[in-house]
Formats: sequence, structure tokens, C-alpha cells
Amino acid sequence: DELREKVNGALKTLRDNGTYNEIYKKWFGTEPK
Repeated sequence: DELREKVNGALKTLRDNGTYNEIYKKWFGTEPK
């Protein structure tokens, strides 16, 4: 599924560059596991 691949790629990029952790911390108040 092309859309799922794009979403997964975007999530991987966010995780790799640290943005995912920042967003997660902002919303959940803790580091992702």
C-alpha cells in the first residue's frame, strides 16, 4: 500500500532526526519507549 509506505517513511525520518521524540514528549510528557 503506497500511502502506508509513505507514512512509515515519514515516521522513520521523524524518529531518525529526533522530531518524533520532541512531539511525543510534548503530548505525553515522557520519552517514548
